[in-house]
Amino acid sequence: MMPLESWLTKFKSAAVVNLPDFLHRKAKVSILAFEIAGLMSKILHLWRSLSDASLVRLRNETIMLPGVRKLVSDDDAFLLALACAELTDGLRYAVASISALCRRCTDPALRQFGCLFKEFGDSGGDPHRWVMTWKEMDAKAKKMDGYVASAAALYKEMDELAEAERGLGKVLGAEV
Repeated sequence: MMPLESWLTKFKSAAVVNLPDFLHRKAKVSILAFEIAGLMSKILHLWRSLSDASLVRLRNETIMLPGVRKLVSDDDAFLLALACAELTDGLRYAVASISALCRRCTDPALRQFGCLFKEFGDSGGDPHRWVMTWKEMDAKAKKMDGYVASAAALYKEMDELAEAERGLGKVLGAEV
């Protein structure tokens, strides 16, 4: 087992010596990156549920299901109001989550997001230019999809790296 041990020792020291300086620094990926990706995913789901196709499906299929009509109500207006309330609750949840994240920001304007959004919702005025066209929001949604996919890929790679490190640790530990 001596040749394997010396090969692993050489490999480990060569790998550490040949790494660029920026890789020697201990980099941290904050859990916030994954929280934000999860929040983006929820916002994207909410956005897609407001599409014409989703609303038509809600109106023509979902509220017409026999189980919904028997267990909840026969009244179309009530069922649509219930669906609207659920979408509104989803938006409230997203705003509360974003507000909690914004409190950690160094920018004072971002720390006030919750109050500013409430003012936006109450007045309908848009002094911060948050209202977007369908095309603008679709472009933002595509960017957000990319961020969510990147965070998911990063999480997967971090998990695989941890597994490889555990395996290497077992091999190195068994050889000593």
